[in-house]
Amino acid sequence: MVIWNRRNPLGLAANLAIAFIVAALANAVVFALNRGEDLAAPTYPFMPPGYVIGIVWVCLFLFLGAARWLVLGDGDRPYRGGLWIWGLLLICAAYPVYTLGLRSLDIGLAGNIATAILSIWIALHIRRRSRLAAALVSMVAVWVTFAGFLIVEQMAGTRP
Repeated sequence: MVIWNRRNPLGLAANLAIAFIVAALANAVVFALNRGEDLAAPTYPFMPPGYVIGIVWVCLFLFLGAARWLVLGDGDRPYRGGLWIWGLLLICAAYPVYTLGLRSLDIGLAGNIATAILSIWIALHIRRRSRLAAALVSMVAVWVTFAGFLIVEQMAGTRP
């Protein structure tokens, strides 16, 4: 059995490490796509500074790593919900590409809506296995919904 499918502290550490590495890579993409833009200065009233957004995403990725570990089965064959969580983690890793890289508010909003729906769907499916894991996965929906409102604010053109 591979280390990240183990239901022990080492398995938890492996899941968290994988999630952290993916978060670090996603944040590196954000810095590359911003091309020197000021990440610290909010441009809209409710937009947090860039470093806060990065910290939130790192926490969300760690939540997904912990949630995956919480829903693991005890046998050689892991629970399918763990694969769904890895899929959500990869979609979240693509977030900088469809929000910053494509520079389209419409695509960013659609991506946020799809990510929120997927995270809620996954949370509903894994909640019987672990309510804590479902709550951790749901945090992605909360964050991308907030980000979606920021995109709508940008589309409306309401600046401070």
